[in-house]
Amino acid sequence: MTTRNRRITIILGWVVSVVFLYIMFRKIDLQELWQTLQTANYLWVIPNILIVMFTMFYRAFRWQIMLDPIKRIGLHDLFASTMVGFMASNILPLRMGELVRAYSIGRLGNLSRSASFATIVLERIFDVFTLLLMLAIIMIFRLVPLNPEGDFYHLTVYGGYIMLAVSIGLFLLLIFLKVKSEPTLGFLKKVTRIFPQGLSSFILDVFSKFAEGLSVLGNLKSMIRISIHSILLWLLTALSNYFIFLVFGLNDLPITASFVVLIVVTLGIVLPNAPGYVGVYHGLVYIALSIYPHEVTRADAGGVAIIMHGAQYVVITAVGLYYLYSRHLSLREAKTEAEDAL
Repeated sequence: MTTRNRRITIILGWVVSVVFLYIMFRKIDLQELWQTLQTANYLWVIPNILIVMFTMFYRAFRWQIMLDPIKRIGLHDLFASTMVGFMASNILPLRMGELVRAYSIGRLGNLSRSASFATIVLERIFDVFTLLLMLAIIMIFRLVPLNPEGDFYHLTVYGGYIMLAVSIGLFLLLIFLKVKSEPTLGFLKKVTRIFPQGLSSFILDVFSKFAEGLSVLGNLKSMIRISIHSILLWLLTALSNYFIFLVFGLNDLPITASFVVLIVVTLGIVLPNAPGYVGVYHGLVYIALSIYPHEVTRADAGGVAIIMHGAQYVVITAVGLYYLYSRHLSLREAKTEAEDAL
């Protein structure tokens, strides 16, 4: 990516973030929001942060499983790299956090950049699979408030089955890419001929990276093991959201609301955004909670968005900076390497 394109992308990210902040604040009474924040019970933030930090440790554990066929790296080093990467995502533009994570584990674990990148790509594959599966379950069982008389009520189930089919299809494709990499890529090359050359090349490049990531796994047993850990990881992440609901006394919200917020935010932040997902994160939480108008006021939704983002941002950034300096890593060097890789 050229310097000009980087600048354009950064500016676009800030514009999108401002738009999402406008979406959230345009109908919120700021005085009511301030009162909501003042009367909140912030003790519930403690279990939220504890679970969030545990999920970071769990991410490091999952990463260790992925890296084991290449090299055994200590869990503490992997946790440190994970925290440094998430901290970098909070303060650097262009989603450099994943690239910084690859840099840090390369320094701490003496691991090649290609190997670390491959496992990070692999993580994203399993995360997408898990989120699509969760979305399918929510839609099939109608775990969101819908009007039974509306057409969308029945379409939701059909959409859920489509998501389920996509999830299963993705998992089967991963298996074929693992077991029969070259034939599968050859088949995809034939199938994508119907698309314009630019789109076809992009699709093939994406799946080639997937195949490269899968190549680090030892066997299919490892794939299943990582899939299970990915599901547990995202279940815990969803659970952490619920404690922020309790901060504002939203006890009537169903636990499934935690999953709705998780899915909307995680899939939505693929949009260009400012460092730390500021604005986009807030707007997406607000939008997700807007489907519960009887349980959540606009001020409550705004408060949840602010505290859910703010609590994690502060703690993750602080812990990440601690590991950055205690492990003698250079953020400037990491940023330079990340920019070169973009």
